Amino acid sequence: MTGLTHARRDGGMERSAQYLPLPLGDFAPARGRRAPLRASAIVARRCAEIVVTASVVAALIGVGLALTKPPMQVFAGARTVTIGGDALAYRGSDAISGSRLFVGDAALIIDPITADGQRAAAVTFVRGVHTTGVCHLDRIRGLVTEECTFTLGAKHFSATDVFDGRASRWHRVYSDGARAVIAVPTGSQLIPLPFLVGR
Repeated sequence: MTGLTHARRDGGMERSAQYLPLPLGDFAPARGRRAPLRASAIVARRCAEIVVTASVVAALIGVGLALTKPPMQVFAGARTVTIGGDALAYRGSDAISGSRLFVGDAALIIDPITADGQRAAAVTFVRGVHTTGVCHLDRIRGLVTEECTFTLGAKHFSATDVFDGRASRWHRVYSDGARAVIAVPTGSQLIPLPFLVGR
């Protein structure tokens, strides 16, 4: 057969012509070439980039909305106490102490203003958990502050509120470091705020 080496009967090798296949083309190293990307690979890579970009944009929008979200309003009217979008209706006053009772999604008792300040207590449910709050409001030399204690189920913590008269807002700092801003419409009556606002 042509192109094969045959063994001779005397044990030697026959030196007939051999044909070895050689690759056609230049001698550039194979690693220097890159196979063209398939259309599906290009589309997949572009889709991944689009998804990542969209996720980043959505996150930035969420942060922006959180920063621009107006604070919750809590204030007292003539016969209601407004807490965000909920209203507690006046249900009467105690004949002896003068404390006023407001009822709705929460129960709120507000004591009269005395030389020692004003006290209020509330009972409600937060995300299905029984919650109580007690706040004592003080007005000293034009500065309005209050100290509050709360229970959220088995958890206990406190908060300190300072009222900013220029902005008509309460600035609350909880004992665990959480913060909240509570708005009061200009001209509205200030009351103690025994509610877990901003949690």
